[in-house]
Amino acid sequence: ELYLKRVRLAVALKDGAIHEGPSAIYQSKSGLRAGSKFIVGQVKDGWSFIARPISISGWVRNQDLGLY
Repeated sequence: ELYLKRVRLAVALKDGAIHEGPSAIYQSKSGLRAGSKFIVGQVKDGWSFIARPISISGWVRNQDLGLY
């Protein structure tokens, strides 16, 4: 329970792109499907880094996420 209090969880609210960096100028490396759940690491300038699962790691726009 203590571990879960320190982890930021998120769900994709709509289909979107996963980028290599925290900006749309970075190359899109894959797509993110609406409903995907993941753990958020770093947050920077309106973007969140998908830390886990590693298979979809990368940066996504905060406006496309539901954080909980």
